[in-house]
Amino acid sequence: MDSDGGNSDRSRDISKYIILPEYRRELIYQELLPKLEAYNQTMSLMMSLWREHAAFLNNFAECLHLFHVPEVHDALVQTLLRHIHGGNTALRQASCKCLVNILTNQHDLDRSKALVNLINADLATSNAFQMRKTFVYFCRIGAGNFTVKFFVENFYPNFVALAVDKVPMVRIEFAKSLFEIKPFIENEGQLGMELMEKIEVLKNDEDADVSEASDDMDFRLLNQRKQLAEKYSKLAQKSAKRYEELTQRLESEKEEREKRQKEEE
Repeated sequence: MDSDGGNSDRSRDISKYIILPEYRRELIYQELLPKLEAYNQTMSLMMSLWREHAAFLNNFAECLHLFHVPEVHDALVQTLLRHIHGGNTALRQASCKCLVNILTNQHDLDRSKALVNLINADLATSNAFQMRKTFVYFCRIGAGNFTVKFFVENFYPNFVALAVDKVPMVRIEFAKSLFEIKPFIENEGQLGMELMEKIEVLKNDEDADVSEASDDMDFRLLNQRKQLAEKYSKLAQKSAKRYEELTQRLESEKEEREKRQKEEE
């Protein structure tokens, strides 16, 4: 497979993926993936069809868990990042949704860590404010899909740093995102208090639009506190269960890989 995420010679690489019997449905989707990849590449060349392209990516994100996710990572991550760097807002957001779902359904720890590093480098700490703004949106989508532990360890430090970003548009996006992020990490005591402090600072921001967005978000949080607490409690249970399943799958694949190596010897 070529390094930019293209689909040339992909058939020669399929053998490196271990698909256990209980996940044999992924073999069917494995045949479909190159066709979807080619369609995505074609759509990316036709900028006038950006609405259709964004719709395709949003729909793909919803069914991404049906595929063998390590293979999806290898096939599409670099392409999705290119969409973020070169696309409009709709394409950026749809690509972020795909990236979030790749991470939340990824049982391969090496690929997961590599993608985390890419996102932090290409988006969170980018010199381009549009990329930092997109990172905040990525975190909003991840809230409730990631486990709290995963988010806090991998993305929270870069996320909270954007509360004082030099560009008002980034601070506005940060303020808006707290409607999802704050209830998501509400039970992480110290972090919850830190976000409360950020809200108060942003409500008094020198930029009127930032201040207004922060006031509005704070009002919405207060009015819907109970509903949000219930929502993110249910999502936390769901993400915890998914994490357990992925951990078990990783162990099972490790055992199968070791078994195959012994047979080859």
